[in-house]
Amino acid sequence: MLSQSAVTLGDRQGIVEETQDGDVRHIGYYIPLSGTQVFVVNAVPADSQVWSDFERVLATIRFKP
Repeated sequence: MLSQSAVTLGDRQGIVEETQDGDVRHIGYYIPLSGTQVFVVNAVPADSQVWSDFERVLATIRFKP
């Protein structure tokens, strides 16, 4: 694992992890929902030229109560 930190996504707290497999960086967002459910978003490669587009999409995520 390269890094792990707290993140807020859709007004919910979770973690974001960055890992590496060979030359490819991966990023994963893990947001607990209810009970044992976890919302997961993975992005490969994490250093893609479209990363700013991906971040804009993440910013639109909302969870219903």
